[in-house]
Amino acid sequence: MGHLKWAAATRLISRAKLLLGQIWTGYSPTSHTHPTLSSDLSIFITHTNDPLSSSVLWLRVTQTSIRQFGDVSELGELDNAVDAMFVCLHQRDARALDRATLETIRLRVGAASSFFFLIPRQTPELDCVAYGPSVQSFACSGALLRSARLWLGTHALGDAYLVAEWLLNHAVQLPVTRCLQIPAATHAGVTTRNVVSESEAGVEWVVPHQGNLEYLEKCLRSVALSAPQIDKVVVCLDEPYTQAHEELLLAYPAYRFFTAEPSGNGPYVARDYFGRNTLADIVMHQDSDDIACVDRRTLLVAEMMSRGLDLVGSHELRIDEINRKIVPVRFPLTPLPASMAPLCRHVLFHPTSAIRADALRRAGGFSTHRTFANDTEFLYRAMLCLRVGNVDEFLYVRRKRENSLSTAPATAIGTPVRDELSAAWGRDFPLVQSGQMSVEESSFRLQHRPDYGNIVFKEVVGARGDEN
Repeated sequence: MGHLKWAAATRLISRAKLLLGQIWTGYSPTSHTHPTLSSDLSIFITHTNDPLSSSVLWLRVTQTSIRQFGDVSELGELDNAVDAMFVCLHQRDARALDRATLETIRLRVGAASSFFFLIPRQTPELDCVAYGPSVQSFACSGALLRSARLWLGTHALGDAYLVAEWLLNHAVQLPVTRCLQIPAATHAGVTTRNVVSESEAGVEWVVPHQGNLEYLEKCLRSVALSAPQIDKVVVCLDEPYTQAHEELLLAYPAYRFFTAEPSGNGPYVARDYFGRNTLADIVMHQDSDDIACVDRRTLLVAEMMSRGLDLVGSHELRIDEINRKIVPVRFPLTPLPASMAPLCRHVLFHPTSAIRADALRRAGGFSTHRTFANDTEFLYRAMLCLRVGNVDEFLYVRRKRENSLSTAPATAIGTPVRDELSAAWGRDFPLVQSGQMSVEESSFRLQHRPDYGNIVFKEVVGARGDEN
């Protein structure tokens, strides 16, 4: 009878915790380093329609427990939270948080500084880009949250955009960064993690740069976290070389830095030259003001190999500094049907992508006659001869800012020149596809600037003194 009374009491305790809106966890004692969550784990988070209640829940995750609290003032315990991860969970996302996601977060307890964007899972559209609701939940290590508090103040820590903006622009060092869709995928085929070992494909990252060197430093830090040591990284400086560049060169001695002479050519000259002349099997594209998630390289190459793709991209997590919000941008997983091909500019965001080097050459490489939109033009040619797709993961953090090529008044998306290009490409594509027009006659034919053959890329050796 005693054990029956004990079981009944246990059920009453669980129900009480449900009513109180707390979390009850159990852990297996079999592992001392990373114990796994027990099979009978229950997560109880109450939901309320009370407009006066807090819209944010905080979880403190350690090796042995998960504790919920709702009052941001309790974050005073951050001073003693070296071995803990903290989850800022918006009420909207509470039901999506699952055991697998918590386990992934918990595995970072005691590890290097880490940050996770938590994105509600949605099914991508079949034929066009889709914008999800603003991302409002995240998880990060206690030490990182403590640093954010020093900059933002305690009460701003519940604002995911403010924390992300601090992370990209003010954090001393970019942490290990990942995007987790919640709930985690559970059925086979959704994720291709670890399908391909690092040694099975030679990869070269091409990073053109002009402008803010602090953005470039954050970018290269993210590449270092994502790329295995066997990868090659080429940084193309489209601006005069200075002492500040020299310091960056010394910070990343394994990377190869090049200057363009003359400079000011735009990103596609470097993308075309290094992409077509690489000795690697795969070219990884990366904009210098954006962030590669830590699993970007592994997942893109794995998806490329498992699906037999030539060009593969991912979803984009957009840190919109203009409208001050975080926007998940999803792309279709498979190429558009032939009847929808004129809309192919929406099937892939090029900076998120990796491409087989031979496929890049087969599609002609990048045009260089403009400083903008040549990646979209390339995609029209690629859709005719390459296998194109996206992985159903967020692997790329994009910074949408003022005065970039896509937002500057002269070249912004929605300007007349962009609309004219889109109209011409959309008009010509079905004609080329049906054989009524050749690629060479079309508006998306390969075109180079008149001085393209005179542009020289010189490798910078600098103070480090090594020869490549």
